[in-house]
Amino acid sequence: VGDTAAVACESFTWHGETYTQSGDYSFSTTNVAGCDSVVTLHLTVNPATAGDTSAVACESFTWHGETYTQSGDYTFLTTNAAGCDSVVTLHLTVNLHDTTDQYLSLCTGDLPYTYGDTVFEAGTPDSAVFYIRFTAVGGCDSTVALHLTIHNPVHTAVTDTACDSYTWNGITYHAGGQYLYSHPDVNGCEQVDTLYLTILYADTTDIVAESCASYVWNGVTYNTSGVYTQNLTQVNGCDSLVVLHLTVHAVDTTVLTQSSCNSFAWNGSTYTQSGIYSATFTNAHGCDSVVSLHLTIYHDTATAFTISACESYSWADVTYTESGNYTHSFTTTHGCDSVVTLHLTVNHPVPTSESQTACDSYVWNGTAYTESGTYTFAHTDDNGCEQVDTLHLTVNHPAHEVFVQEACEWFEWHDTTYSESGTYTFAHIDDNGCEQVDTLRLAIHVPQHISYSEVVCGSYTWNGQTYDQPGTYTYSHLDEYGCEQVDTLHLSYVDTAIAIVCSTGNFCDEGSATLEVVTALDNYSWSTGETGSFITVYESGVYSVTATSGECSAVAQYALPHCDREILMPNAFSPDGDGLNDDFGLPEAFLDEINDYGFQVYVFNRWGELVYASTDKHFRWNGEIKGTVFHGNVYNYTIEYKTNVGTPKRIKGSVTVL
Repeated sequence: VGDTAAVACESFTWHGETYTQSGDYSFSTTNVAGCDSVVTLHLTVNPATAGDTSAVACESFTWHGETYTQSGDYTFLTTNAAGCDSVVTLHLTVNLHDTTDQYLSLCTGDLPYTYGDTVFEAGTPDSAVFYIRFTAVGGCDSTVALHLTIHNPVHTAVTDTACDSYTWNGITYHAGGQYLYSHPDVNGCEQVDTLYLTILYADTTDIVAESCASYVWNGVTYNTSGVYTQNLTQVNGCDSLVVLHLTVHAVDTTVLTQSSCNSFAWNGSTYTQSGIYSATFTNAHGCDSVVSLHLTIYHDTATAFTISACESYSWADVTYTESGNYTHSFTTTHGCDSVVTLHLTVNHPVPTSESQTACDSYVWNGTAYTESGTYTFAHTDDNGCEQVDTLHLTVNHPAHEVFVQEACEWFEWHDTTYSESGTYTFAHIDDNGCEQVDTLRLAIHVPQHISYSEVVCGSYTWNGQTYDQPGTYTYSHLDEYGCEQVDTLHLSYVDTAIAIVCSTGNFCDEGSATLEVVTALDNYSWSTGETGSFITVYESGVYSVTATSGECSAVAQYALPHCDREILMPNAFSPDGDGLNDDFGLPEAFLDEINDYGFQVYVFNRWGELVYASTDKHFRWNGEIKGTVFHGNVYNYTIEYKTNVGTPKRIKGSVTVL
């Protein structure tokens, strides 16, 4: 019996066993004397420790001899009081000094102006850059480059003189004086302008005048009475209004209208021609009075006209039937004499008569006649008189016959052979010398000689006859039109032998198999739903195919054995959150081969401590141990499971957390 003591970090191996917990452990052996010897181990196991600290710094931070200038998480490995590993993580935030530009425009009226702790007084340069230092969030310095511009508004003065009123900046002034206008300039600063204004005023003058017909005033002619104004300019440049009160007396005008035969006497003168004549007098206002004579002189007339007439002509209540020259005296509407002479020509039309014989129809003077009879035609002759001609007509109609005929293959009519259905005509001269056209409506029936092709597996019956040998056979019969129809049968036989062959060497090693059907049949339907001559499968089981050709069919089957595949586990993963290889677990391709029950997975650290376990075959371990991922560590794992057919399996290996 003996005792020994030991202190270890995380785990301790003694006589082939690894211990991860403090305690007393015993080991039985045989001493040199061959007797039992029991040794007791008093073991103290100290765990590794981990801690966190946070810091905020300006520009940089020094920790354990290292200087950091970027924010981030940093680790430091040391030894704790028990002599075991201790990992401390620093969560560091580094705030950097920054410089920003700001732009500010001021008016001289805004001074003094305070920006931060800086005051800008009157006399500050109009344009300059000032650098002002602040303390930013986090306690670090921040510099603002202030681009300052100071604007000085320009105040203007305007002196002007106007008549009656003056408008300045939208305001109308009617009296002289000094006025101010305040407004923002182009820089937004207040600008005050001054107007020094003098107002002058216009005057008015009246004039009264009378005139005959028109009045001329300052170059303008006025033809009617009224009040008129003109604007003139005074010596001071303003308007002077002159008002004219004008009365215009119109010239009296009288119009006389008169007509006469041959001549007319007026105001001591005799006029023999039509025209407008005037005489001038003075009225009560001393203005002219004008009398106008509108005179029309009518003269005695002698006229002649020429007329052509048919049969007779009536004129001046007299009817004339013969050609000649005739005269008559009239009084015009104006009471003057008018002598008219008529030069007359009387024409007499000559009618005609004719007899005609025709076939079917006869065209006479543009009209087609289809029946015998007496017809008249009225028309205008060369002298423009109506002439009526007569036609005595006889119309003969030939008998056009129609024949309807059906035939097989062909038909002969009037020495012509026809082999197609259709409407045909034959023209000849009848007893009246007219053309007679006979019509044949012909229907040619061509038998439909039908050809059949059949593929059979045994005997075949066609039109009451049974055939058991391949070959070409014919069958003659009358169709629905009574024509002979000859049908043909092309008969062939199919071999229904069938087999499935596998062209894959080892299904379990390769993970797939190609199955191909061997047969003379040409249509395929696999149990997988595919219709090609071969299929590729990835699962064990029984596969079948049905092959057909016409009415022939055959079925074949092929069985693929069940395979237990070796699961290939990953040897590393990187839990960095990039979505690629972020965790450790079974590959998706093997999950369907593992039973849902009896599954166990164990993950141990290098000291043999259990750090992860699961009974779910869909497990995914992200590498965390008590919320911390130790990158670069290697872990051992054991996976125990059963296949879908109940075979127990165990996998051991190691995986590295990158």
